[in-house]
Amino acid sequence: MSLWLNIIGVGEMGVGELPAPLRELVNDAFTVIGPQRFLATIAPETSDVEVHPELVQQRSLEAVARALLYVDDEDITFVEEDLSRVLIEWRGGVDTMLGQILPLRGSPTVILATGDPMWFGIGATLAKHLEPGEFAIHTHPGAFQLAAARLRWPLQHLATISLHGRPVEAIQPHILPGNRILALTSDATTLDRVADILANRGYGQSILTTLENLGGVEEKITASTAEGVDAKAIGDFYVLAIDCVADRDAALLPPVVGLPDEAFVSDGQLTKREVRAA
Repeated sequence: MSLWLNIIGVGEMGVGELPAPLRELVNDAFTVIGPQRFLATIAPETSDVEVHPELVQQRSLEAVARALLYVDDEDITFVEEDLSRVLIEWRGGVDTMLGQILPLRGSPTVILATGDPMWFGIGATLAKHLEPGEFAIHTHPGAFQLAAARLRWPLQHLATISLHGRPVEAIQPHILPGNRILALTSDATTLDRVADILANRGYGQSILTTLENLGGVEEKITASTAEGVDAKAIGDFYVLAIDCVADRDAALLPPVVGLPDEAFVSDGQLTKREVRAA
């Protein structure tokens, strides 16, 4: 199948900051899918790229067909329906997202994604379901790249992890003296939960930095120790940076299998350490 899907990485400033060739892809698409905050930045009156005239009639028919396809689907939120295209808001969950995208196969479609779509993004997910010739990736500096630049931390020396929609306990193996971690987050509660883990591990003096709305006009960077965080002061869109500082009596747990028995909470019933390490 030929190319029908363009996955475009977008920064905090929205579609308007994209170069003209990428804005042209957005304008020519029959369907555009993305988070509402990006769809809201698609403003025809501010666009300086030309929609190909030969596509107008075909796009009108295709937009109607797309609307009919989703008319009874409760998981779909239409942001805009007109004679030129359909704008559809993302809904959470991989299965729901795939259900939004795969029925559009063969129709010119654009997905607006945050940052680099191939770094913990929708591009990496769709690559498992589509042939390489069906889609193209147009990347944008991702959250980790922007955060590392703001902090002057060499990205190649950092531990990077996604806690978005994942258990925060996944950060445990990365908590080591002197280690630096960048983590994608779910919402404001991620900060409190990570801070609790650090304090319980004896890393209460670790420096936690929240980098909100990176690349946008409301960009904000706040730092505190794990013992002194205030999650009420931050929003839901941020990268969490952790500079691990161990207390003198902190238990130093290796990031490998075979942890000592005392590292586990149990009723005394434990598989032998040698077996756990196998």
